[in-house]
Amino acid sequence: MSNFAPLEGLLAINKPIGISSAQAIRDLQRIFNKSPIFAETLTQERDKRAQESRNQKGRRGRAKRGPAEVKMGHGGTLDPMATGVLVTGIFGGTKVLQQFLSCKKTYECVALFGCSTDTYDAVGKILCRAPHQHVTKEAVEEALNAFRGDIMQKPPIYSALHHKGKRFYEYAREGKPLPIEIQARPVTVDLIELLDFTTDHTYEYPKEDASEEDKIVGKALLEQKVVEDAGAETKRSPDRAVKRAGDESETSDKPLAKKRKPEDCEMVTTMAEDVDVSGVAAANATPGKSEEPRPVAVKVRMTVGSGFYVRSFVHDLGEALGSAAHMVKLVRSQQGQFELGKNVIEWEDLMGQDPSIWESRVEDTLRAWAAEQPGPKPHVDGRVSRQGGISFNPQKEEQGGNAVNPPVKDSKSSNTPV
Repeated sequence: MSNFAPLEGLLAINKPIGISSAQAIRDLQRIFNKSPIFAETLTQERDKRAQESRNQKGRRGRAKRGPAEVKMGHGGTLDPMATGVLVTGIFGGTKVLQQFLSCKKTYECVALFGCSTDTYDAVGKILCRAPHQHVTKEAVEEALNAFRGDIMQKPPIYSALHHKGKRFYEYAREGKPLPIEIQARPVTVDLIELLDFTTDHTYEYPKEDASEEDKIVGKALLEQKVVEDAGAETKRSPDRAVKRAGDESETSDKPLAKKRKPEDCEMVTTMAEDVDVSGVAAANATPGKSEEPRPVAVKVRMTVGSGFYVRSFVHDLGEALGSAAHMVKLVRSQQGQFELGKNVIEWEDLMGQDPSIWESRVEDTLRAWAAEQPGPKPHVDGRVSRQGGISFNPQKEEQGGNAVNPPVKDSKSSNTPV
């Protein structure tokens, strides 16, 4: 058994919209548990458990005392409304997933101007409305300069951050003051670019308003932010001197829109009658009769380091342009060496009725990953190879793929129009 080579390693999948990362792992476990390519590995796991002492079984925990399953984890959460690269670890591959939390990631997001939500995205409730007619393509491109390089960013109040076992949003929901101030964190943006600017789209505002309680919390946070901005300059790396969006640029003869103040934001009590859709990208089946112009939607691509919140970026971009904005679409197109259209397996292929579509590729990918790990290598037939391996590095750029990450042909791309 000591020379047995389990089927383990790293696998990247294209997570679909509408399911959490945890649900994606459960769905993958369900099909992998039944697949013959994992049968021998699961048999070895069952035999290993059978030889455990009573104390070892006790330490395993109730959740792990059931039937042996394919052990899995992921290298960074994607919200249900987000799609794209989800790096998964299988058995021994779970031990290196931590490295993907700190590696570079590339996202493509769509921001819709004119209103903000309590969650900073399209699944939340409308918190406020603000003017958007003045937002231009040139103003957006100018504003993006303030988000390049080393910046300070506050996570969303309704994010999963917590203090002493209680999440921050629970304090906000209960109307209690936060036990500690949500501190801005240093984050790095290596690349940010505007891909599209349009009013010809099908995105709509959420139809549900936030509660009066949440509006009060939202307004208080905005007022707190204005006080902070008035009392201090934006913190950046010492070698950068990019001005904040909202200040007059050295390269422009026109100042940007002033940053929105709390009093400029209408805390919504009713929704426009022609807004009749919820969700991320609902179609506007009957173009509105209202004279109100369609809100601007912008598509932005960014490559960022760890700790960056795309929702916060969208929210801050709306404020910087004297408006309000929330995120209506998010695609993670690359994480480490895994990139859509190159070495990421499509969800539809895995969930299809014919396992032969994916089984050979999954097995080859996992075997190749194991072969590149340092140390002795058990062959599939049980013989041990003393050949050295290549240390795993999620930051390594892959141009044409390698044994672990072969290029994928005819795979779907994230370059969809706004």
